[in-house]
Order: sequence, then C-alpha cells, then structure tokens
Amino acid sequence: MDNSEVVIPYDPSVLERMQRIEDARRLTPEQRAAKAKLLALVERAEEAVGIRSQSKPTTIEAVLFLDGRVRVGEETFQLGDREKGVLQALVKLGAATMRQLERESGWSGERAVRTLRQVRRKYPALAPFIMMAVKPNSGGYRTTIKQAPV
Repeated sequence: MDNSEVVIPYDPSVLERMQRIEDARRLTPEQRAAKAKLLALVERAEEAVGIRSQSKPTTIEAVLFLDGRVRVGEETFQLGDREKGVLQALVKLGAATMRQLERESGWSGERAVRTLRQVRRKYPALAPFIMMAVKPNSGGYRTTIKQAPV
C-alpha cells in the first residue's frame, strides 16, 4: 500500500474542535505543524467534494405562540392548557425559581415543575430548550424558547 495518500472522512466540526484545543492551551511547534498539515488536508478534501468551509451551521429555534402552539424547526406541537400556561410563564421570565414559576403560571410550584418535566418527555424536540434545576439552589429553571411576535 502506498502511504503517500491518506483518506480522511470529512467532518465539518474538525476545524471547530481544533480551534477549541488551540484556545485551551498553547501548541508546541510540532503540534502547530501537525495542525497546519491537517488543515491543508481538510481544505483539499473540502475542495474535492465542493464543500465551502465558510458555510455556517444551521440553528434551530423554538417559538411559542399565544394559542399554545410551539414550533421547533419545521415541527409544530399543540400544548395543553396547563402545559401552555407553565411554558408561557417560563418564556416570559426566561429563568425562574419554583416560586417565581408558581406565581407567574398560577399552578403550584411542584405542579409547574412536574409539568415542565412532562413537556420535556412528551416533546423530545423541546427538551434542549428547557433547562431544569438539578438540585435546590442550582439556578432554577431556564428556557431559550422565544415568544412569537404578536
């Protein structure tokens, strides 16, 4: 087998991972040379398959509508009344403790938290957008779901 050619499967996150490694610590001259060699190979691979390295990753966002619908990317879900009330309260607050969630949603704190857990299980696409408190005093509940413009 000829060792002059190496086939490297294309992974778009290679450059990002390499940048994080470099940011985390200083590279030795040998490591810099190896990085440059790998970057050159990646660029050649991108050119060979016609991929532009400037392409940006697609971001998916979750949007909550006033009628209780939630859109995540191309998917849309219809929430029940309790789910809608608790989620609207959390979206309005952005981040909340159990007591704040209770005051804003109108449901008891434990019921509101249970509802958030149920929403995460029932709609797995929403789970990354709802952060749950792991233990008391760990920062409460947060969301990155956006409210739809009125």
